[in-house]
Amino acid sequence: MTKDSKNIKTIPSGESETVEFKTSFDREVIETLVAFANTKGGKVFVGISDNGKAAGVQI
Repeated sequence: MTKDSKNIKTIPSGESETVEFKTSFDREVIETLVAFANTKGGKVFVGISDNGKAAGVQI
């Protein structure tokens, strides 16, 4: 199993203490990354809505 396929399987489980979904790349993403870095770690998925649906990100 590749790293990408493991990450994709994480999305349907929803947000948790170590998983966050963000619909855009902004200051809030940076704050979440810093919080994860200062704790147990985690994953931030940018372009995913709170309900786990792919929203995409415009660059």
